[in-house]
Amino acid sequence: MSRATITTKVQGKRQRFTLQEGELTTIGRASSCAVQINDKSVSREHCVAIFTNGRLCLNDLGSKHGVVHDGERVDRCDLAPGDSCQLGAAHLTFEAVLDAGSEPPPEPEPEAPPAPEPEPEPKPRTPEPAVVFADDDLPAEPGQVIGGYRVDEVLGTGGFGVVYRAQQIQLGREVALKVLRLDDRAGDGAARVEAFLREARAAASINDPHLVQIHDVGQDGELHFLSMELVSGGSLTRKVRRDGPLDWRAGLELMRDLAGALAAAHRAGLVHRDVKPANVLLTASGRAKLTDLGLASGTLQAGTVAFMAPEQILRRDVDARTDLYALGCTIYAALTGRAPFIGSKDEIAKGHLKDTPESLQRLGLPVPWHFDQLVVESLMAKDPDDRPQSATQLLERLDDLILPDSYPRVDRAPRPATVARARSTGEPGRAGGRNRNKALLARVLSELVVFSISAFIVIALLLGLKYHFPSLDIYRLIGK
Repeated sequence: MSRATITTKVQGKRQRFTLQEGELTTIGRASSCAVQINDKSVSREHCVAIFTNGRLCLNDLGSKHGVVHDGERVDRCDLAPGDSCQLGAAHLTFEAVLDAGSEPPPEPEPEAPPAPEPEPEPKPRTPEPAVVFADDDLPAEPGQVIGGYRVDEVLGTGGFGVVYRAQQIQLGREVALKVLRLDDRAGDGAARVEAFLREARAAASINDPHLVQIHDVGQDGELHFLSMELVSGGSLTRKVRRDGPLDWRAGLELMRDLAGALAAAHRAGLVHRDVKPANVLLTASGRAKLTDLGLASGTLQAGTVAFMAPEQILRRDVDARTDLYALGCTIYAALTGRAPFIGSKDEIAKGHLKDTPESLQRLGLPVPWHFDQLVVESLMAKDPDDRPQSATQLLERLDDLILPDSYPRVDRAPRPATVARARSTGEPGRAGGRNRNKALLARVLSELVVFSISAFIVIALLLGLKYHFPSLDIYRLIGK
């Protein structure tokens, strides 16, 4: 695996660092950064870098002084060996690419760096407490055998069923066993059984590494069950509750895994309808798998209101873009520890219909500006036309978000003629371009307002001076 060397120079002091190919590396003043630059002009977490395919890509993390490349402040820059950029007062140069086994050039003479100023510890973000289900009416008990599976313990509960850790006795295999929960008082037993079987058929029809695989489906007396692969890391809900919110790099990987799962489901003609942290399971290595396709391909408009798209709340037609809205809500919850809107069900529904969640950067999270825009303004756009139009298109945007232009891209599906034409003429695409143009216009207008107010104050002060001191030569004063 190749490596790259970079040097930083600030106030005459040089440091050299080696970057591994494909690894995201944070650059900043904080001691937790892999590339630490001890200078006040550099933010605690200034930018993130990734070296791949012989190129180095830097992405700003909302730093105070930004990343300056070719004399212009940019959100990201793509460097070749020998290129450089400015991080505050620090000069960063991409020196060379090292082949596997080769040694970097000798380090410059080390100089004692100034002792870093003590930084206040950031306040931990406490996640919202998860809902705890008090349920004394479970369909099965530990030790019970159902259709050749011995139940061990409860892993989770939901509206339709309870998931247990279980042993498949004949094969000696550990599985997750989902047992349907029926409520005689509701009078919807037949509909629940049909939805339960539909989940099994839908999930079993798709073979994708980002979807939980179904092993078996059956009935034992009055109990309906399905067995599926046991994902050892537990749910995303449990991880955030236990370890706190994810950082944005883990959120980016999570989004990519889930976008891949949705792309596979959508290719099969299925809309999930209930993407949420509780339906995201994590492997031991931290990769994500999507589960619970029980509402897919059905006519039910059910879901979880905290992660529900506006068109789903209004009981209008849903499609792949509905799942992408819920994916945006899920990533937001993973990064902040809470759903985008909280309160009563009515308050949450109103938020989805009319309000915009607070941006991740405004909440104090060190995320790249364009990643914030993708989650909050694009995926969670009220109008489905303003979101990415497919999970595959989202994967393309994730490629463009952080990686250098030379990085191998995901296999891209044929684009509609309108999108292809927009890209060939240099015009923004329908969904992503509209949001980028809105964001750019908002920034220009805000800067124009600040400039106008400043100019007005200066002119008013000068006129006031002239009024009180008629003999004062304002032009001479300005010239000085």
